[in-house]
Amino acid sequence: FPQRAAGDTERLRELAETADGRLGAWTLACTLGVLAAANPSIGETTMLSILERVIILKSAGIFAAVPDNLLAAVAAATDEVLLRRGEQLFAKGDLGQELYVIVSGSMRIHDGNHTLNRLRAHEVFGEMALLDARPRSASATADEETLLLRLRQEEFFELLEDHGAIARGVIQVLS
Repeated sequence: FPQRAAGDTERLRELAETADGRLGAWTLACTLGVLAAANPSIGETTMLSILERVIILKSAGIFAAVPDNLLAAVAAATDEVLLRRGEQLFAKGDLGQELYVIVSGSMRIHDGNHTLNRLRAHEVFGEMALLDARPRSASATADEETLLLRLRQEEFFELLEDHGAIARGVIQVLS
């Protein structure tokens, strides 16, 4: 998962094309690329650029209705979690206060040895924890090396205070 250069237009084009062919994805990619080039500190301490995070979030169902111009704020509020194969992210009963988007790899959602679901790239889990912190109903373990974007409840609530359209977009998808 190497750091990407802000001017890597071929990579940006590939990422934009993977965002389900949305017409605005390439425009958004260009706009964010210009912002990143103008502000070299963006993404310095992360492996994924803000642009890459926006495109990943846009392709994840829960953020599909969030306006493109606000996804950069959501992307900036996320951090990355890298798991090794077999590493447990959380256990059933742990307090849940984070949503996760799979960037690459896969996750097994399970209750003990019983597999409830297997999730792949661009799928979301833990979304209800953003709205109501409760104990996790299942465990989550990486099937392979997996990179996740994590959005914590505290950062999500701060975004909601400033950008009501984010709440409307997320609630629309959850309902």
